[in-house]
Amino acid sequence: MTETPAPRRSTERAGSPVSRRRALGLAALAASAPALAGCAPKVEPPSSGARLVERRLRFGLPAPVFTLDPAVADDIESQRVIRQCVQTLIGTDPATGASAPRLATSYRLLDGGTSVELRLRSGVEFHDGSRLTAAAVRDTFERLYHLPREVYTAHPSNDFRSLFRAHAGEARSSLYVGCDILAEDVVVLKTTERIAGLVPALSQIGFGILSPAQTKARRAEGAGLKTAPQDFTPSGTGPFAVSRVSEKGVSLTRFQKNQSTPIAATGIDFSVHPDEWERLSALMSGKIDAFDLVTPRMAATLARNAQHLQTRDPYSLLYLGMNAAHPALKSRQVRQLVAQIVTKQQLVSSQFLSGTKIAESFFPPRLGVNNKLFTDPEVPLTQSDAQDALHKAGYRGEEVEFVYPTGSPRIYLPYPEKAYAIVARQLQAAGINIKPVPIPWSEGFTTQMLRRRSRGFHLMGLNGGFLDPGYFVNALFMNAREEFGLDSPELTSRLSAALAIADPDDRLAAYEKIGNLIAHAVPAVPLVVPVSALASAPDVNGLPASPVLDEVFSGVRFS
Repeated sequence: MTETPAPRRSTERAGSPVSRRRALGLAALAASAPALAGCAPKVEPPSSGARLVERRLRFGLPAPVFTLDPAVADDIESQRVIRQCVQTLIGTDPATGASAPRLATSYRLLDGGTSVELRLRSGVEFHDGSRLTAAAVRDTFERLYHLPREVYTAHPSNDFRSLFRAHAGEARSSLYVGCDILAEDVVVLKTTERIAGLVPALSQIGFGILSPAQTKARRAEGAGLKTAPQDFTPSGTGPFAVSRVSEKGVSLTRFQKNQSTPIAATGIDFSVHPDEWERLSALMSGKIDAFDLVTPRMAATLARNAQHLQTRDPYSLLYLGMNAAHPALKSRQVRQLVAQIVTKQQLVSSQFLSGTKIAESFFPPRLGVNNKLFTDPEVPLTQSDAQDALHKAGYRGEEVEFVYPTGSPRIYLPYPEKAYAIVARQLQAAGINIKPVPIPWSEGFTTQMLRRRSRGFHLMGLNGGFLDPGYFVNALFMNAREEFGLDSPELTSRLSAALAIADPDDRLAAYEKIGNLIAHAVPAVPLVVPVSALASAPDVNGLPASPVLDEVFSGVRFS
């Protein structure tokens, strides 16, 4: 059986040559746009005469780890740690983010694309000693489908729901049918209709395969499922296994069994450093070997000290959400005016690394969807013109809550409070009566924001999970009522129809029309497509930097 490639996107751009990513001085990043490279330096297996330098890798996280359960992990740092321990059926190519084999060595589409047959790698063991089989894969998917309502409503953006739309508690709306076992190493995943991005979507860590015993135990917990890192550590097939969880972070130990090449890192110590200067100081003093989320203010210091930089091809999005059910924002004309009032260049120039672009649609540029309907106006509205236009559209000075996160940074929001201040000032200058509602990330920002029915605006973002033209719009607007208070059967219908289109060019055309529909309804305003980067010490090589954040540290080498 041959490996079937992911659906081709003719406009997808490959990353820049690897040489652009080597020991890059950050001064260049601060002064000019970096190469849009999505690949880490390739690490060759050591020759028979070379000595492999082995030690622990110490990595600084910009935010805490909230869970180690892949089923409910919806934040970057939790997913980063889980990826070291748990593997998915499909992986990604580090250079482009395109689909690549992982636990499945090959796949083929069946039944007009409503089923996918996956053949598993042989000889793979979980951390608890059990073997990878088709039954283990089926058990994992059945566990995801049967997540209790109390769990999936607390984690509405989990990967299973984003792909299959619903869990067993809402079975009529779900695209998931089940898994058939054809042989010990062959499983067929079945859906109610064709999902064009099904195969690349299986690379998301929410579909990570856990050992059978652990899957059974997690299902047995039911609605009382405990998700904190201290309460659950995964038994996967990845190159590292969890050895310790504490308030300071998470420690892993090397698991060599399933790896074809030696792992240099004997373990990984993840520690949390929310403050940018704390991360920088820890790297410069040798307390950590690498960290994520380089900020513009670090550039000069890192450049002077010849630290390494790995930039990611930008594939994230910051946006301003609006609640169309709010009395002040129920008018489409008011929402359209908000899109004109908020100018994005100030955010780009003051908050992000050089090379960051304003978002002109909900399709990052590398997706190739020709839809640029959210550009900054060439001549911005004056304050008086904006106030007059808002009054004519029906806004009468009502108080509008603006919910925004505080505390730990994110790739799409390195300075949450400052980004809020910039956007809020623009809205206030136009005469909108803003009531700030700050919610710390650490207190479940997304869940609290969604439950707050009185909200008007919210500042939020999304990281690209896999390369597909529909990824961002499906994740955001398939259930537009939940986050944006928008009831649009036409939008839902068009998004669903686009999932079943096989021809790449036809899909791009469909999403261009969907983009037009979104720009007309204005449930949100896309703000920024950010460049992000990791920093590492000069003796750390092969640190991956993936556009879809599929970054596993088994290939890191020390010199």
